[in-house]
Amino acid sequence: MMRAISLAFGLILVGPLAAQACPTLGNPMAMQIVTEADFGDQGARFPVVAGGDVYLGNCGYPGGYTITQPDFSFDMRGVYGPIQVSVDSPGCDTLLLINGPDGSWYYDDDSSGDLMPWVEVIASDGLLDVWVGTYGGDYCNATLILY
Repeated sequence: MMRAISLAFGLILVGPLAAQACPTLGNPMAMQIVTEADFGDQGARFPVVAGGDVYLGNCGYPGGYTITQPDFSFDMRGVYGPIQVSVDSPGCDTLLLINGPDGSWYYDDDSSGDLMPWVEVIASDGLLDVWVGTYGGDYCNATLILY
């Protein structure tokens, strides 16, 4: 009986920590509206500090670190079809974790070359949540680019 109580108490303490161990959807503080007009010739560009303390290897991804809440929650309006999402941060090994408007998850580490991620997402009306992380756990200045 005492063992069952100890186990139950342990699960109560670990439960909230486990719920915070992986990225969560939506960040009202990071909400930005994006329309097709925002893309221009150079794409829509957003400065960000890449990295975090959430280890994605514990969340079913190959590795890397992000923050819990998305760096950006874009309210996509009138943007349909494929868009490219990439990061520019010379000398820093960045990664992308994305939850698309249709609920699909995307992860990429180095597809753009030079330690930069690149993902093609099918856009539609809805939220596009984006985490910009680093593979090694460091922090660095970066630019998120949508085009």
